[in-house]
Amino acid sequence: MADEKNPQKITKKLDNIVMGVILGGAIGSVLGLTLAPRKGKETREIIKQKSGEMIEKGKDMVERGRDLSEQFVKDHHETIESAKFHLKKRKGFFRWLKSLLWGSKTTAGKSDKPVPDESDGEK
Repeated sequence: MADEKNPQKITKKLDNIVMGVILGGAIGSVLGLTLAPRKGKETREIIKQKSGEMIEKGKDMVERGRDLSEQFVKDHHETIESAKFHLKKRKGFFRWLKSLLWGSKTTAGKSDKPVPDESDGEK
């Protein structure tokens, strides 16, 4: 149990696990290519084709992620700006976050948007 509280030992264990995964993957790849029932040229063509497909899928995923993040920012622009305002003030951020999440301070029935806390003066 004492090992779990030592960050250096935890980091070393994680490093060993990651190194084992990388080494195992490399060994598996080499063995797979070596023992493959196809000719080398055919195997290289398959690898080239599959890697091209993976690159295209990766590009599509990046584009989709970019589109989703842009849409998220558009949809939540007011909340993001409010969070930036409260973070800059450094006072009242957690109060604002609480009001956003649990609705403890809202405008007079008009919306569920939090109302800035007037007691948090700027420094």
